[in-house]
Amino acid sequence: RVLALSHSGVVSGNRSGTPNRLLNIAPTVRSVGPGFGSQAGGQRITITGTNFGGVRQVLIGGVPATKVDAVSASTIRVTTPAHRTTGTVPVRVVTELSDSNTTVSFEYRPAPTMTALSATAGSTRGGTLITITGTHLSGATSVQFGNRKGRSLTPISASMRSSRRSCLSRG
Repeated sequence: RVLALSHSGVVSGNRSGTPNRLLNIAPTVRSVGPGFGSQAGGQRITITGTNFGGVRQVLIGGVPATKVDAVSASTIRVTTPAHRTTGTVPVRVVTELSDSNTTVSFEYRPAPTMTALSATAGSTRGGTLITITGTHLSGATSVQFGNRKGRSLTPISASMRSSRRSCLSRG
């Protein structure tokens, strides 16, 4: 007997409405890395799982991700959309045949803000140690000076109210 697929998650020709997951064709999300990013969006993340063939879209908190790159049937890279609030939201992969579980999530965190710099000028050859003070810096992974990436980003302290990070400027 041949069954036809009707709408997402249900096989037609099956009175009980057996979910596509039972037929082992539904995508399954296993992990998202990194699992957090700024609520401003723009974070490049990697989603791993199974049955990602024919991916149509990835929803993060119900909002479509952009720059969806299907690396393989088990890996997708996307760019997170902006989100109005902070907090944890489900990640869902939609393929031609079905949609995924929503048990894996992504956490939106407040965007980092800079309130002070220990130095506002340095050598054009780089190497100036700069301490950055601000809020929500604990998730920062890089700092740029104009279009040049800083080196050696090191956390000094982190609290909910303020954070400090140091890095060396590049020339």
